[in-house]
Amino acid sequence: MSQEPLYQRTVEDSKIVIAHAKLDEDELCPVTQAIYLGDTMKSLRLMEIPQNILGEIKQGKRVLFRGSSDDTPVLCTQSQTFQVKEAETSNSLNLIPGLMFPDHPHIVNKTEEGIDRKLVRQNIQGIYYTYLELKPCKPRFTKLTSILQESTYVDHILENKLTKDTRKLYSMAELMEEIQSSEKELEEELNNRNAGLIGGYIRTLEHDYNFRMISHILNLVDSNSWPLDQIDLTETKITLEELVPVEIVEFLFQHYMVVSEGKTKENGEPYYSLLEDKICRLIGEALLRPTEKFILSEFLSVWQASVPEGLTCNLKQLEGIAFVRHNSKPVVVQYYPEVNLSEDVKTRIDQLFQVQERWTLDDIRPYIECLATEKLNVNALLTKYARASNEGGTRYFSSRLGR
Repeated sequence: MSQEPLYQRTVEDSKIVIAHAKLDEDELCPVTQAIYLGDTMKSLRLMEIPQNILGEIKQGKRVLFRGSSDDTPVLCTQSQTFQVKEAETSNSLNLIPGLMFPDHPHIVNKTEEGIDRKLVRQNIQGIYYTYLELKPCKPRFTKLTSILQESTYVDHILENKLTKDTRKLYSMAELMEEIQSSEKELEEELNNRNAGLIGGYIRTLEHDYNFRMISHILNLVDSNSWPLDQIDLTETKITLEELVPVEIVEFLFQHYMVVSEGKTKENGEPYYSLLEDKICRLIGEALLRPTEKFILSEFLSVWQASVPEGLTCNLKQLEGIAFVRHNSKPVVVQYYPEVNLSEDVKTRIDQLFQVQERWTLDDIRPYIECLATEKLNVNALLTKYARASNEGGTRYFSSRLGR
């Protein structure tokens, strides 16, 4: 039994509908669009994107999804990371690629006389009840931690005995494929972790080796009585070539020094200045790592005596790698690196309360600040996941569950 052909709407049908709706045809666009279900439906997903991302796409900038099959996907622009979530809509969303709106060039303004009504067929090529929405989120650096640990540059003697086949090394492009982060945020995180290019691959120096190599440079600065803002890169390379490989000297200058403003050698080469906070942090960590805990007063004295003359140590330089136990007798400073904590907010806060029952805002902030967002700052996160109390005018935060 043959199937009857589907009825096709006509211009006359559209005029009847206009009349039933009691509309004045002269005030309407002269094109009527008749919508039909298409013969085939396209396998697409709809995504709602903010205007700033749309602007980047229109400018030809790259916008990428990042993550492996086991990861919850994120979308990255050059400078931001967004969580991708599926949202439901109570109304169906119909995909009609050729649908025309009043400003479409094919729709002639009815003010022009002698224009007859036209009928245009439009096919629905997809019906959707869900779409993807984007929410700003923090980059996910858990995998970065393991990658950098596995590819650590231990020392130049051992390095010469190893081949690339013995461990996985990552170029910047390869790292971008693995880490769920925008390029700008990843570069900032690598700089914070003192990671950079060595032999074309992104790596960090093993802490003890890093400390020994920077110590050679600081000893050279001291022996030559160089001002801390007039450190000579070329002379450092030549003098220390048997102790520190050239590429390691360049790596250390990149992370622990900055070009001095307005100070150059006679041949035009720049002088370099020590980055006070980074040098003090490195030396402070070198003192804390072997002992984990150090009586605060003794530590401050030893720490200041260990840094180059002219640099000043302060506890703020150790944020994220150590905290002070104010309630202990005597007061101690404890080594506790933030990078080893979970990226899940609740889990991280639970970990912190397992180490110390009560925290002041100043002490706990460095450990959760990196997880704060525009909507949930540090105070909001603590309000949500911790219990606040006041004692002697000081505000403390403790576990909601108590101990």
